Amino acid sequence: RASAAASPAAPAPMDVDEAEGGAGGRCEWSVYLEPPVGSGDSAEACAARDESFLREVAEGLYAAAARPEVSDEATHLLRGLTRHTALLLLNAPAPLHPVAAGPPPPPPPAGTSLGATAAASPTPSPTAARPRVLVDALVATLRSGPGNVVAVASQMLTALLSDLDALAASPADSALVDAVHAYLLRELAHAAYDADAHEAPCGVLEMAQLIRRREPRWVLQHEVAVATALLSLCLDGSGDVHPDNLDAARELMLELVRKCHGPSAGDGGGDGGGDGGGG
Repeated sequence: RASAAASPAAPAPMDVDEAEGGAGGRCEWSVYLEPPVGSGDSAEACAARDESFLREVAEGLYAAAARPEVSDEATHLLRGLTRHTALLLLNAPAPLHPVAAGPPPPPPPAGTSLGATAAASPTPSPTAARPRVLVDALVATLRSGPGNVVAVASQMLTALLSDLDALAASPADSALVDAVHAYLLRELAHAAYDADAHEAPCGVLEMAQLIRRREPRWVLQHEVAVATALLSLCLDGSGDVHPDNLDAARELMLELVRKCHGPSAGDGGGDGGGDGGGG
């Protein structure tokens, strides 16, 4: 049995809810029709709907890649999405800003690189989803996904960071890489304050991955925020912090101090991978 509620405009996508317990053991269905894009919604509302859909797809891919029966196909697709995310982050206008609260930015002067445009634009076009939503899906999975799904997301974070390093070809690109690194580090640090940190991975290992890639001068700019987040785990009075999170937080705290204030802190060099841009 179906019931529909829709504007008289024309056909629209359907959300279907199934409820058990109908007469004779049958299932009852309720079908809700949403107004189609272009039926009076603002450009911002359409972009927000697109972003919600993209985030659900991305988070679903992380979950699928952790399932043995579809792991190969999902991982291949997820790897392509990760590289596409890196390209969008370096070429889309204001890729990390919220959906525009005003008109789109004016076109750049002739000869302006896409990287320079993205770094300088205060707002993105309100008619398109932001690349940021794909980064948010990655962070959300790292913050609260099951362990096997978090492992997949951690691999994709490594791939995203490597892609950004490889694709950055100008000072403007390097500035965008800096901004993406800072955004990731800030969002992962916030996870230390979540209730889920007591029961599940909360991004500490991924914060360590970012810090190891960067030079001491860059890490020093974010030291207080990261150290505060780590201390919130190490000094939690409830005694029920997940042991893996506690151990990882302690190790990263020591590494952070050495990176920012150890013998090599003044040389501007990094440990391990590329620094992803100027500091």
